[in-house]
Amino acid sequence: MGWEGGGENCRLPFLFLSMRILFLYTGSLKNPQRGTPIRASNLYRYLRMEHETHLLSSEFPEQWSGEATRLSRVIPGFNWLFRVWTMRRVLRSFRPDIVYGQTHMSLFLLKVASIWGYRTCVDLHSCWEEEVVSTQPSWKVTMYRALHFYCLRSMDGATVASRAIRDRYPTPAGGWFVLHGGIDLSLLQSIDPERVAPSSVPVIAYCGNIRFYQGVEYLLGALEHLLDIPWCFLFICSSDEERARSLLRKHQLEDRTIFFSSLAQERVFALLKGADIAVVPRPDIPITHFAFPSKLPEYLASGSVVICTDVSDASSIVHDGTNGWLIRPGDEKDLIRALEDALTHPEERRKRAAQATKESPNYNWSHLVAQLGLYFHTLTI
Repeated sequence: MGWEGGGENCRLPFLFLSMRILFLYTGSLKNPQRGTPIRASNLYRYLRMEHETHLLSSEFPEQWSGEATRLSRVIPGFNWLFRVWTMRRVLRSFRPDIVYGQTHMSLFLLKVASIWGYRTCVDLHSCWEEEVVSTQPSWKVTMYRALHFYCLRSMDGATVASRAIRDRYPTPAGGWFVLHGGIDLSLLQSIDPERVAPSSVPVIAYCGNIRFYQGVEYLLGALEHLLDIPWCFLFICSSDEERARSLLRKHQLEDRTIFFSSLAQERVFALLKGADIAVVPRPDIPITHFAFPSKLPEYLASGSVVICTDVSDASSIVHDGTNGWLIRPGDEKDLIRALEDALTHPEERRKRAAQATKESPNYNWSHLVAQLGLYFHTLTI
């Protein structure tokens, strides 16, 4: 069985499908603007609107604690015996229909829950052993991979951020649910655009961190070749501000850049809505092959036209010539061509942006989580 998040399906009522869900999150929330906490936060927030949801987490960001109807805190760190004991206590009192764990870090606890007879589902937004391969010995990566395969075989279901992750692992009994990522459309639509340059000067936006797999230097190198065209670069950096500014100096782009660091989500949405072009410049490497760019739905819904490298499942959302530009990863000439086309053809740029905005309800979190609820229901039948 296969499921795809998004599409044209209407949202179905949950009158007879309301469930009891234990939402399990064992990762770090130190940087709430990163893709993983944002994904987990939105999944939790929208699931609890339709279902009785109990949160079991090692950390509680403010937006979770203020909304939760049930909370059970687990001590941070790797005291797994304490975590198992706490989960056992919660399972006995809450009796969930399904235990939904976030990321690979929850697989061990999900495996224990399945042994105790509970239905389990895991959300995988990346291929975790590929993320640690550069910092861990090969034997440890092999061990991680073996443990993941072993635990996944006992899962009733799994939600994944890309088809590449789906194809990587053994299929759970209930099949996969492909959930690329979404956008809080009601929040986005309630915010007024914030323009950082005159309307006559196109604004090119990048939002995110500057880790090697984001391709920021690739983007800055391409911008260096377009200095004879008017534009302004909006750089919203979520971490390592000092290094980001040094990269701008290296590529001589300081005079063309409006720089922000560690902004609230509402301000990010306002700035994106005031931009003309948004770029996802990721290279094609193992991490980006599996991990879907979480900012892509936000870019598509913001009204900016998207220029995105063809990595992960980007081609299933960005259609070159229709709702954006899809380019070859790592090909600086292709990125320069796409940027130049978007900068010098404003009517075409607006046409593609309008089409992307028209399609954005397909990636609204409320729509995606409604479909996810139907998938959970099939796992419990």
